[in-house]
Amino acid sequence: MRNYDNPEKLVELISNQFNLRVCGCYDVDISESICIQRKGKEFSVRDIQAYIDIILLADCEEEEEYLVNIEYCDGGFLAIKKLDDSLFLYMTSSYNFFPYVQIFLKNLDMMAGALTINDDIFLAEENQDAQEHQNGENLLAAKQIQDLVLSDEKILDKYFDDHFLFYRPQEIIGGDFYSFIEFDDVLYVVIGDCTGHSVEGALATMVVSSILKEVIVDGSLEVSSIINKFYEKVDHYNENITENNTYGLGVEIGICKIEKNAMNMHYASSGIILVHQSTNGQKISKIKNVFDDRRNFYMANFSVHKGETIVMFSDGIPDQFDKKDEHRLGKSGIKRMLAESCRNVIDMEKSFLSKFDGWRGTTPQLDDQTLLCATI
Repeated sequence: MRNYDNPEKLVELISNQFNLRVCGCYDVDISESICIQRKGKEFSVRDIQAYIDIILLADCEEEEEYLVNIEYCDGGFLAIKKLDDSLFLYMTSSYNFFPYVQIFLKNLDMMAGALTINDDIFLAEENQDAQEHQNGENLLAAKQIQDLVLSDEKILDKYFDDHFLFYRPQEIIGGDFYSFIEFDDVLYVVIGDCTGHSVEGALATMVVSSILKEVIVDGSLEVSSIINKFYEKVDHYNENITENNTYGLGVEIGICKIEKNAMNMHYASSGIILVHQSTNGQKISKIKNVFDDRRNFYMANFSVHKGETIVMFSDGIPDQFDKKDEHRLGKSGIKRMLAESCRNVIDMEKSFLSKFDGWRGTTPQLDDQTLLCATI
């Protein structure tokens, strides 16, 4: 069982990310609670004590960590998770939002190592190196959260002759993600860019990925239907965020539907760019079709032929500044690099990355960066 040595930071981070009426940690050894209450009736810690007493009395060795969901007052739900031998995390949420809380709690341990990296703690100069080393280890441990939402690239072998995936978070973990969802001979390729970096970005990818899995349930769905249903759920999520929450959930996605036995593709995007390198030259997607009053979506259906290439990328690629820190690469720069690279994807990977890193030089990376290149 993981040792949660910073419950204050844990409570603060969770409260800022989710629609929680109450969030807190209770230490049974000292009978003290750290609690943040954002709305609703005055919360009684005695209720938590009573439920925790029941958990402790159960004393089930086979389930060292408990996740208890209880219908609570005012139509809300109460969740209690045992973090270590004496510390319990508790939170209450509305009925509609509670599934997202459950997903988060089930995977909480994979994030625990990173929850202390943003603490404003003064360190003596001689301890700086040790702290930086520990922060790096914490981020590497937290990278496990990305493994929950990032798909295995091998699934692309069935649909493409060659492919490469360039995935470079700004801080080991981040808000970019990719997902490959397959049904029989239909594959949905999703590239996403969530607002936020590091831990906050990784938390957002977990929520977004769970929404995608709720929406993409079979291979018959059209990308237009998927992207509309997806953002309906995102809007519902944000509507349930408390007024005090400054984060919310912002995300751009691109969804490409590929049918193995049909030489055509269907694409929908809210900001992720797709380049189709066809036998007739390059074509780049543009956000132009308005589906509702709140968002612009791009839709495209196009035929593909043997040897042609598709490229999808997040905005961290075109927004990268050059080695003089003066100019962004831009979409035209990416198209130029792709055009100058070899047609064979394996060589293209080496060529593109060499050109991209040469353009950047030592200029700092300011955003998460993802690029997928695949040849039919």
